[in-house]
Amino acid sequence: GLHFTPEILDRLRARGIDVCEITLRVGLGTFQPIRCENVKSHRMHSEGYEISESAAVQIAIARRQGRPILAVGTTVVRALEAGCDCMLYPANVVDSERAVMKAIDDGRLDADRIHQSIERRRRWARWAALSRDTNRPARDETGWATHIAEEVIHTIRGKLPRLPQPWNLVIVDDDLGGPYPAPSRDPLITGLRTGGVELVTGDAPQRDNGATVIALFGDIRAWKGRPGYSAAAKETVRRTLQESKTNARLIVQFSHPRLASELDVNVPILCAWGGEAVMQRATARVMLRELATGSEKRVEIPREPQLPEEF
Repeated sequence: GLHFTPEILDRLRARGIDVCEITLRVGLGTFQPIRCENVKSHRMHSEGYEISESAAVQIAIARRQGRPILAVGTTVVRALEAGCDCMLYPANVVDSERAVMKAIDDGRLDADRIHQSIERRRRWARWAALSRDTNRPARDETGWATHIAEEVIHTIRGKLPRLPQPWNLVIVDDDLGGPYPAPSRDPLITGLRTGGVELVTGDAPQRDNGATVIALFGDIRAWKGRPGYSAAAKETVRRTLQESKTNARLIVQFSHPRLASELDVNVPILCAWGGEAVMQRATARVMLRELATGSEKRVEIPREPQLPEEF
């Protein structure tokens, strides 16, 4: 909406008021008058909306705590009215099924919306059950995905430094402890080492020379019950930087860009959005291309591995 300026939003945050952003892509139909006699003949344009998992978790926490929630503007109200499917991270599938059925019986969940959601999943399940030759991603599709992964990686804070070697890589993983295992962090390590970087890994900087690189993994997940980093993760980042003996330092954030505001450190931050393997490999390529220096051997940027023929 256009109700608040960025300055007013900052003043609200300073008073302890959480601000949650959602997106409605307003269509032409919002402004187009009805010119036909029969309203059924009027063409309504579609409108897309986005309510991120971060926003959904933030709203759910506020509701659980009994805090007031204000929807500012008709566009926000329309996006919220559109609704979304349930976000489930079940440790026990049977208990989750019972909870959903009870919520339908109590009227807290719309039965029609649940049935629509089930039908969508059945439709995709039928697609997934097709022959391997039919649903195998084409090579141009994998190439496109690789390109997009690199394009979305961007600098959030500061200017990216050239990093002398060795790189002291400290992984701070805030994605552990949920009902599902976090992705392996090996693609990042393998990509950097394959590219010729002298990499030293550990829970703290191992060398007094070179550069300190913190890989901070913190995907927003409903099971965490919070829309940001844990206090332990933020403390680990602070302590790692304090123990670093080198001035060449960088944080690589594998999470939503807005989470960078939770890091009260004066260090450049590179945002890679998520911790999936494709994003880790893309981040390694970007780091090798933009940051690597001081290697005695030529740095080779590894390509995204091709899909096996039997995939």
